[in-house]
Amino acid sequence: MPIGRFHAGFTLVELLVVIAIIGILVSLLLPAVQAAREAARRIQCTNNLKQIGLAIHNFHTQHGGIPPACMNGMGEITWAVRLLPFLEEDAHFEAWDVGHSSAYYRTTNLAREHQVAAYYCPSRRTPPQLSKEGWHRGPFRAGPGALGDYAGCYGNRFPGGDGGPEGRRLETGAFACCGRYHIVYGYLNLSIDSFTYPVSFKDITDGLSKTLFVGEKHVRPDEFGRAVGGDTSIYSDDFYEPMGRIAGSGVDGDFPLAEGAQNDLAAWRAWQFGSEHPGGCQFVLGDGSVTLLSVSINNIVLGRLADRADGQIIDSSTW
Repeated sequence: MPIGRFHAGFTLVELLVVIAIIGILVSLLLPAVQAAREAARRIQCTNNLKQIGLAIHNFHTQHGGIPPACMNGMGEITWAVRLLPFLEEDAHFEAWDVGHSSAYYRTTNLAREHQVAAYYCPSRRTPPQLSKEGWHRGPFRAGPGALGDYAGCYGNRFPGGDGGPEGRRLETGAFACCGRYHIVYGYLNLSIDSFTYPVSFKDITDGLSKTLFVGEKHVRPDEFGRAVGGDTSIYSDDFYEPMGRIAGSGVDGDFPLAEGAQNDLAAWRAWQFGSEHPGGCQFVLGDGSVTLLSVSINNIVLGRLADRADGQIIDSSTW
């Protein structure tokens, strides 16, 4: 009796079924993988904010105050420069001439372009990232500078002074826009011979654990590195928005958290906090803890968290 032949392998129908099953499994697995990656990126962002919060505390211990967001809006250094020694960036800090005006323009291209990984949220972008615009102050010219994804909280109103003889500050948050300093003038050679810090922990009467310090700033992807999006170099104070933002309801209007990467609050979008994390934006509070605030947080509650001394009691269940 002849022995029949045995044919191994799949039929076309069986192969199509297997491919379909694999496709279904991949489609089910992919969101889980993406979610796991985002969770890891969010943890890294949390760690960045914790480092910044610890650096602020160490700075306060040494200097008796919180570093100002900026100096005088003339190409001076920002909080991001002043915190460098407390983020293990001592060599980078030494490249900045903090005792003279236009410090951003006086330093080297290498210093301006130096990337600090702790200043970037990996959910949005990773270094190196540079500004796309450059300016000059008198004879000093500067190329692009490193960017950053975090901003100090000015409070719930625009920063600046009231123009009065006492030069009172209008910021209601932990980060003010100018330090109180004595200067010796000379043409483009303004020398700072003494300096005090405008806000200290004792000025935060609402409590460190209920006051926003630094959070993720909103930047639309098509405006990365551009002044219109509040994303010029994090080291330069030529503009108020790159190093500080406004949050909540205040006398100047409403500044909610951005609801997404493309959120557009018209001319005020560069003043918003916002992140790439789904549904929320991370902040480090005054006590060094990091919290994720929902983008749907009540704007009045957000404004109270931004204000360091409004005397309003905040129910923790509302945020």
